[in-house]
Amino acid sequence: MLRSTTLVLLYLLPGICFCQDAGSDSAKAAAQLDRQWNASAFLTPYRPNLSDSDKLAGLSELWAQAKFSFANFWHVPQLDWDQTYRDFIPQVLATKSTEQYYRTVQRFYALLRDGHSNVYPPDQLNISPMPLLTRLVDGHVLILGKRLPGFDLQGLHPGDEILTINGEPAIAWAIQNVEPFVSASSPQDRDNRTFGHDLFQAPEGTSFQITTSTPSGVRTSHTLTVPRYQAPRTRAFEFRMLPNGVAYVALNSFGDDTAAKEWDTHWPEISKANSLVLDVRENQGGSTSVGSHILAALITKSSPGEMSRLTKWVAAYAAWGDPETPVQPPLDMIEPDAARHFSGPVVMLTSPRTFSAGEDMVVAFAQAHRGPLIGEATAGSTGQPLVFKLPGGGTARICTKHDSFADGKEFVGSGVTPDLVVHATRRDVVAGHDPVLARALQWLQDALQNDLPH
Repeated sequence: MLRSTTLVLLYLLPGICFCQDAGSDSAKAAAQLDRQWNASAFLTPYRPNLSDSDKLAGLSELWAQAKFSFANFWHVPQLDWDQTYRDFIPQVLATKSTEQYYRTVQRFYALLRDGHSNVYPPDQLNISPMPLLTRLVDGHVLILGKRLPGFDLQGLHPGDEILTINGEPAIAWAIQNVEPFVSASSPQDRDNRTFGHDLFQAPEGTSFQITTSTPSGVRTSHTLTVPRYQAPRTRAFEFRMLPNGVAYVALNSFGDDTAAKEWDTHWPEISKANSLVLDVRENQGGSTSVGSHILAALITKSSPGEMSRLTKWVAAYAAWGDPETPVQPPLDMIEPDAARHFSGPVVMLTSPRTFSAGEDMVVAFAQAHRGPLIGEATAGSTGQPLVFKLPGGGTARICTKHDSFADGKEFVGSGVTPDLVVHATRRDVVAGHDPVLARALQWLQDALQNDLPH
């Protein structure tokens, strides 16, 4: 909203401007907008079982925010959103607790099949992920390690397979009890969440009975209990020099400008390397500008970012038969860094955990033709989420921006496929071997020896 010391612009139509004196009228206008858009009537306190009114109000808010703001209905053409809303009304009213209610509306938003459109339960439910690092590898649910240093692995080791969960085959159990509640844009993103972070996500104190098998076939039983939530300890930036003059940089988060600052700090060392590995396999996003800052040191001419498309809903236009108005902002361009330039060969490592702003960097890197992408397809989810609050203390978000390659090529819903596809096997997990990095180092060696273009 535009403000000045003398006038408040209330609304604007072509050729017509309606204004009002500042002061008390301005305060009234601001208060009216606040009541209209901040949904304060929905911000009711937590209770173990929300009232029917709260449950219906929350479902309605989720429906309305998506109907008027969601940018990716094109990705779910079979979804009748209004009918789905009607179908969920009796379902939310039938829930017997706030926990059940939030599970139901999570399933509602999961039908949008979008990784940037999610429902988050109230803190009072104490829902936390298990600090056990798991992943689906070659059709097996494998243990990779632990997320927190103090977590007791009970003798489990990387490469051990989870055979059953609560007495059922692990994959079938996850498909039945986890996948329907996962908001994800692509099959690989959905598998990553279903068999990874979300696999044992539950209220603190919840126990899971599992049976596992070592690579040699030894079976054991374990009881895993969800501990109190602890925030992840992600190192946004990791740097080390590898043999043969290769600089390795892991960009694990763009949640703040740490990665950009660390890049600048380590630039004197990075600039002396003969080649560079950029690893964004664990980058869950943040600010796209952080990745652009780093890419600027790798290019010599302007390079495009993503093409963004928005949908604007204007009531009068809807009355005239045009309910949606497409808006396309100018294409973002990344300009070369005038102070820094790395001229050696570069590779970028990707995975289904490369998400949001991390994926934005992958798209920009690919369009700059600076080197190959190596690894697995990215998550296929980016955009600008709109965050809003729900009754009982929960929150949600809806994706409001549709991004693609600059030429219109889609990656939302499918991910960016690497130039060189490399998957880890169970044998790699057991041995602690990183086949993606190994393939990258081989490519860089070949590029230097054979003077490949870069």
